[in-house]
Amino acid sequence: MHSATSAVFTPYEKRSTIIVHSFLNVRWCLFSYDRPPISFKRIEELRKYHIGTYIGGADNSLIRKAGIVPEEKSSLESLIKMLHYGRLDAVSICDIAFYPKAYQLYPADKEKFSVSRPVIQVDGSVMFSKKHPDGERLSRIFAKGLAELKRSGRLRQIVGRYYGKGQAPDGVFL
Repeated sequence: MHSATSAVFTPYEKRSTIIVHSFLNVRWCLFSYDRPPISFKRIEELRKYHIGTYIGGADNSLIRKAGIVPEEKSSLESLIKMLHYGRLDAVSICDIAFYPKAYQLYPADKEKFSVSRPVIQVDGSVMFSKKHPDGERLSRIFAKGLAELKRSGRLRQIVGRYYGKGQAPDGVFL
């Protein structure tokens, strides 16, 4: 699996210009419909599949480097409908975005969607600028609120709503 966690900011930028609060493990996976999850060890093994992606998705450059030409769409709804009607073998999208839309479109078919292991994962973060006059103060307020949400279990409940199962799966929180 590939991670894009530290690729965005240099260590200097992290120390001098921003305050980062990472708390969520966002996973780009391959979602299939009415078939077992797609299994792969190397991303190049996915060349035999017709894969849909979101335009500008975090996984697009990785997929293209592997020699895969994805079907790119600007609408998650379009991708899920294409998957449902067999026009795609899989959709590569972050799990927290896929589930609510798929379950909204096809509530009776929840069990027919399968998911692969992550193709890529990134930290879900909230960032505050140290250059903003209130950046450090707002960062402390956010950190305190986030800690309370974690302690009370409320963060797991909130994030769990996006997975359509009421609880966030293991490994989602950093």
